[in-house]
Amino acid sequence: MGKGSRLFQESRKTELARSVCKNRRCLPLWQRRRARRCRARRWYKKGADLGEITAMLRFAECYKNGIGGRQDYEKAMLEYQHIAERINGRGFKHQVAGIGTALYELGNMYLNGLGVQPDLKKAIRYFTLAAKKCNNPQAENKLNELL
Repeated sequence: MGKGSRLFQESRKTELARSVCKNRRCLPLWQRRRARRCRARRWYKKGADLGEITAMLRFAECYKNGIGGRQDYEKAMLEYQHIAERINGRGFKHQVAGIGTALYELGNMYLNGLGVQPDLKKAIRYFTLAAKKCNNPQAENKLNELL
């Protein structure tokens, strides 16, 4: 192999190393995880915009727990309310588990005062809806604790 081809091979290796670093592989682990969380939040938002209930739940969870961005309880509350509004809509039977989870999370947010003033009556109302209409066992357990 001549000197020219060897230099070309070396330049390709360094160029490859630069492109790998640009693709976040050379970043520290915490930065890579943060970048993955941000991408996950963006994909959940896209799915939520399309009306996919699982993506809506995950997107609300991202807001609630601060995954991929700032923690924002008010936006999480809005997302959970959008899901809960589907309780009387078409295709309700196919989305029971997701709607029940959203109602349970709304009840927890009202119970613990996350993003809203604590309100026991509203919390019990959401837990009751989740338990009766969606057969959510977590909501039933929470109702048994509260009542």
